[in-house]
Amino acid sequence: MGERGQDLSAGQLRRCPCRIGRYSVAGGQGPLTLGLTAIELGLRDKAARVKCQGLSAARARVNVIGLYPRCFGHWHSLVDSLWLMTLTPRYGRVITAMVTPMRADGSVDLDGAATLADWLVSQGNDALVVTGTTGEATALTDNEKNDVWRAVRGSVSVPLIAGTSTADTAHSIELTKAAESAGMDAILAVTPYYSRPSQSGIAQHFRAMAQSTALPVMLYDIPARSGRKLESNTIVSVAHDCPNITSLKDAAGDIAGTAKLRASLDAQGLDGFEIYSGEDKLTLGLLSVGAVGVVGVATHWIAARMGAMIAAYFAGDVQTARTLNAALIESYEFESSDDAPNPMPTKAILTALGMPAGTCRLPLGEPTQAIQTWAQQLVASLGLPD
Repeated sequence: MGERGQDLSAGQLRRCPCRIGRYSVAGGQGPLTLGLTAIELGLRDKAARVKCQGLSAARARVNVIGLYPRCFGHWHSLVDSLWLMTLTPRYGRVITAMVTPMRADGSVDLDGAATLADWLVSQGNDALVVTGTTGEATALTDNEKNDVWRAVRGSVSVPLIAGTSTADTAHSIELTKAAESAGMDAILAVTPYYSRPSQSGIAQHFRAMAQSTALPVMLYDIPARSGRKLESNTIVSVAHDCPNITSLKDAAGDIAGTAKLRASLDAQGLDGFEIYSGEDKLTLGLLSVGAVGVVGVATHWIAARMGAMIAAYFAGDVQTARTLNAALIESYEFESSDDAPNPMPTKAILTALGMPAGTCRLPLGEPTQAIQTWAQQLVASLGLPD
């Protein structure tokens, strides 16, 4: 029915628990456009209708997959090789929030950034966040951010999500426009930090950013760093008002709250809005309440293993997902602590792997000898690189 690796410029089908195989409908000379409002799936003992929602600017790889036996509680057969089709999320399942490599003199290593981005993609990352928190955004000048965006854009073709938000809305808009000009595919907009704005102020900030660009916007809720929780009602409101606010990086650490958010979004007809785990250690739990993937840090070195865990979960093999997740716990523990905040440990392990990284700019600074030793031990115990 289809060939591997082709893309569709198409709508997004309603989520389904079935995730097996990676195929796409043959598209001739170019990408297909699905002009459908529904796809009829004829099954031997059941008919299903799956709605799809148009995404005008999105390109996504299609999975054409057979029904997993747990979909309806028992085995189903397919008639005439009909397959259930579902698009992977807008940015894929595994996204890494990439560090910004530095040279010994403290300047940004643009060649290193390009090399690292290419390597991360080869390791199994579907997309990258650049100049986010892990990329030391608060320690970079606007010109340095622009240089990083262009260097990475010139190195990889996967979706790039640029961290463009600051505590200043006007400045965030300037950076957003610059990121769009630099060829970024989306922006990451964190809750404004330090000033502790009201939910109304936060909503106005996000609306202003979204209205300044044609790019999709991924909201970022990380109250431990921003000082403000991004409330579910605020997310639903801005997603309803701004069609290009399409996703959330959820680092709030509240799985029950995420479940409530998913239900609220669906109730408002925003079932195409995607939630990504923003905490590696909570990814498996967040998948169970509606997350579609992860924007990770440990995915600098375990992207393929994280991807395998997520794939097992969506294939319905939760026990395998749990087993794979358990093998990643030390990486979750390593990636950040009070004594060695992110991205210090990540830069240490990248150095141990021989990849461009350097040290962090102050006030983070160099990793301790203990972190460097742990990084080397982790590389050895995991048998890295994959």
